[in-house]
Parts: sequence; C-alpha cells; structure tokens
Amino acid sequence: MISEIITQLKQLKYIDDAKFSSWLVESRSRSRPRGKRLLVREMKAKGISADDIKVEIDETSLAGKALEKKLHVWKSLPYKEFKTKSYRFLAARGFPWEVIERVTRKLYNGQDVTDED
Repeated sequence: MISEIITQLKQLKYIDDAKFSSWLVESRSRSRPRGKRLLVREMKAKGISADDIKVEIDETSLAGKALEKKLHVWKSLPYKEFKTKSYRFLAARGFPWEVIERVTRKLYNGQDVTDED
C-alpha cells in the first residue's frame, strides 16, 4: 500500500529525487559553499540514490567564496598559518586538496580565484 502511494507520487513528480538533488546543490552553494564530496555524502544520507545524484559545480569558485569570508580575519597572518587555517576550513567543507592549494595561494596573493594559473 505505502510503496504504491510512493510510486504514484513519483509518477506525478511530487517526489523527485533528481530535482531535490539539484535544489540542494544550488541552495548549499549559495548559503554555505561546500565541495562536491560533502554534497554527495549529504545527499546519500538523505536517501537519494546514486542515479539521482548529479553534482555539477565549480569547486574553485565555491572554495574561493567560502574562504573570502575568512580572508579579512586571516589575511594579516603569516602565510604558513593562513595556509594551515585555510586547509582545515576548506577540507572540513569537502573541497579536494588541489582546489584548496590553488585557492589558498591565489587569495593570499590577492588574485582572483577564477583566473587560470
């Protein structure tokens, strides 16, 4: 009985995991940027199937956006300390090391994170 109702709701698009997945990525990217890895983990925890999880994001710009909020506080720190704090902060948000390295270096040097090396 319950599975029939859920099937019917899915057919009517009242329950749509793919649409919810897209909404979640957009929402998290605006409010509290995080990496693809953390977004996928959050969706799996919410019971979204792997087939419905489609995360298309620019992790470099999201990491830059997240780190810019801390930049005014950390900018006066020596580079080594800035780098350590940045790595911990961005890694906790699910960003990969390559992205963290690039964004940390560029922001500390005052460059736009979307510029190519």
